[in-house]
Amino acid sequence: MTVVPLRTFTIGGSDAAAAAGIDPHKSRVMLFLEKMGRVERAETEAMRWGKLLEPVIFEELRGRGMVMWSCAPVSDEARPWLTGTPDGYVREHEDDEGAMLLEVKTVGQWAKREWNGTPPLAYVAQCQHYLHLTGLDRALLAVLVGGQRLELATIARDDEAIRRLLALEEEFYGYLIRDELPAMRHDDAEAARVLWPVAEQGKVMRLDRDMMAFYRQLKLRKAQRDAVDEQVKTLENLLKAAMRGAEVAIGPHDDELIRWPSVESHRVDVKALREAHPAIAAEFVKVTHTRRFQAL
Repeated sequence: MTVVPLRTFTIGGSDAAAAAGIDPHKSRVMLFLEKMGRVERAETEAMRWGKLLEPVIFEELRGRGMVMWSCAPVSDEARPWLTGTPDGYVREHEDDEGAMLLEVKTVGQWAKREWNGTPPLAYVAQCQHYLHLTGLDRALLAVLVGGQRLELATIARDDEAIRRLLALEEEFYGYLIRDELPAMRHDDAEAARVLWPVAEQGKVMRLDRDMMAFYRQLKLRKAQRDAVDEQVKTLENLLKAAMRGAEVAIGPHDDELIRWPSVESHRVDVKALREAHPAIAAEFVKVTHTRRFQAL
């Protein structure tokens, strides 16, 4: 009898928010696919620059009198799959007795919208994950925003938040062990393309009662969206009629409200190219395969 070894998975601090379903940039489904080896995430330029700028942030913190040292990988004794490698430990001053967890981030200007005076929930979840593993009471989150502004935030340990986070991470770990796909959410279009890239020609499936309810809701929402889109276009056209040739419309206090500039675009006339130079046009044809979803 052949024994198939049980696959082992780990959920680290950078996975915490996605595993809990609260990461706005990565869903549970996408994390599941990454953990299962069904999709690979190539390093982006933003990730590369983040790594390059981390030493700069550390040097700035040292310049502000903080004392830092490295942190070895840590794990939960009761949950060996729950792991993490925090960026380090820090004391705000040389004579401070207590140490804090240190987590460093580099983000683009979009963080201005997400920050809104408090750290994004995904960052807080990662810090709470590490606070659980290290047993510390506080974390210092240092975020370089747009390469121009260093935001510092102290995050206190929240045992209730940790309890809820661990429950959600354990739930996600169960999906991995059972090889069971988590529920999909609104931004899982990429995951759907990865999971089901090609339609099985001629295959038909019957919707059950729950799926029929989703179908009816979809049709209703699309009808509502079409009605709103029509209202939006009507209001836009009324404003265009008022602006006439004006490029900018301002409000009562001289604040700019609408822009309607002339834009020049350059596009290849594909039809003319094919007629004039069919051989050349054929050399640059790229065939792609995708699936088109239509709710009839």
